[in-house]
Amino acid sequence: MKGNFTRSILVLLLSLFIIFHSSKIGANPQPLPQKTYKGGISRVVSITTHQTNDQTSVTIVGDGNISEYISKSLKVPPRILVDIHCTARLLEAASINVDNPNIQSVRVGYHSDKIRIVIDVKGETVPAYTDKCKNNVLIITFESKKIADRKNPYHSPIKKEI
Repeated sequence: MKGNFTRSILVLLLSLFIIFHSSKIGANPQPLPQKTYKGGISRVVSITTHQTNDQTSVTIVGDGNISEYISKSLKVPPRILVDIHCTARLLEAASINVDNPNIQSVRVGYHSDKIRIVIDVKGETVPAYTDKCKNNVLIITFESKKIADRKNPYHSPIKKEI
């Protein structure tokens, strides 16, 4: 009778152990909790530029909807700054050199609460620009330097002699 009681206790303990730890048997270690993205942007998928005679467009495509963003121009050095407010993945920053007469480079930085995109503009000033967003695409369009110079006859580019 005493042996049956001991076996019953062991079977009960083994059963409880299996019940409470069955989800961890044969499983990989649990990853750190990750932030949920809920359909919003969490990273930039692609950045492309398009040049025409009168304007330059920068198209930024995300992996989700771009719902909140702020864009502004900075004078020194001339650049356009775009902050996309989101729960971003903490990825490595990227810098893309652009073969464009109006843009020097595009930089992308990932922060915990936003994705920052910096468009470094060639020249002394940032031309007038517009931005529009639809779903996961943000398009920033600005005038080409040639058009901006034609509108301002007093503006003459600096010439450097070597």
